[in-house]
Amino acid sequence: NENTWFIGDIWGTWCPPCVEELPAIQGYSDSCKKLPQIHFVTFAFQSPGVAAFLEKKGYHFPVYPIDDTFNELLHIEGFPMKIIISPEGKYRLLHYKKDWQTRIQELIPGF
Repeated sequence: NENTWFIGDIWGTWCPPCVEELPAIQGYSDSCKKLPQIHFVTFAFQSPGVAAFLEKKGYHFPVYPIDDTFNELLHIEGFPMKIIISPEGKYRLLHYKKDWQTRIQELIPGF
């Protein structure tokens, strides 16, 4: 859809702040399913045990595997990291902050 915003969360099971915010990520993912203009996914480093970790915790948000190449392409320096891509293909990285949901709402018109 030409009016769709893409929001991604980049995380790893070895990252304490990432794991700490996963309940909020699950809630955010569930909320975004009701918004046709938002497509939300997560990207996790494929360390052993990601699938088992998700199952044990009961998370069911979309997760795509990544490796260090992904970091290099986007110049990612810390985790968790959010990426927002506009319908025009422009992107912005949001470094770890407790108010990431508010920041995303400020960046997306009409959200």
